[in-house]
Parts: sequence; structure tokens; C-alpha cells
Amino acid sequence: MFGKSQQRALQSALRLVLSDLLKWKYQPERRSRSWQVTITRERLNLDELLQESPSLRRFLNDAEWINTTYQRSRREAIVETGLSEDDFAIVCPFSVDEILDLDFYPNPDE
Repeated sequence: MFGKSQQRALQSALRLVLSDLLKWKYQPERRSRSWQVTITRERLNLDELLQESPSLRRFLNDAEWINTTYQRSRREAIVETGLSEDDFAIVCPFSVDEILDLDFYPNPDE
């Protein structure tokens, strides 16, 4: 059970990072410090989880798992921004390294 809760925590933190990275990318005029704070906090949570349980990294290497998490994040971003789903990339536009990188923030034209 411990492993499942860690996996859920990993997925939750990843979903928040992805959702806010999408908002950052697709609504540059609405960028805020609170988005940065959330992205940073959840990236640090991801790092802690991966430090505590290096075996969780296998999920980050699982394209299907990442895609499922991304689709949930995409749906959240669509609802939160009010933008059309056509505005958002169908597949995750960020690499795992970018997602985990404390200094990475996407530009709208990338």
C-alpha cells in the first residue's frame, strides 16, 4: 500500500506541475508568481519523492503513465483557462527533464 500512496503522490505533484506549465505556456499574459510558487513547490515535492523512493522514477520513464497524467493535467488546464482544447498540445510538450528542472519555464512559441 505504501508504494501505491507514493505513486499517487508522484502523480498528483506531476499533474500540478504540468497543469501550471500548460497555463504558463498558453496564457503568457496571465503568468503569476502563484503559478511559479506552485510549480516550484511541486517540483521540489517530486524531487523529494524520487529521493525517498528512486524506484518511482520508472513511472517517469513510462510513456503511457506520463500520457495519462498529462491528459488529466490538460483537462484541468482547459477548464481553468477557458481556452479551447484545440489550443493545447495533444501529447505532452515537455520532456521529463524539463518538467523536473527548477529553472525551466516554457515560452508560448515553443
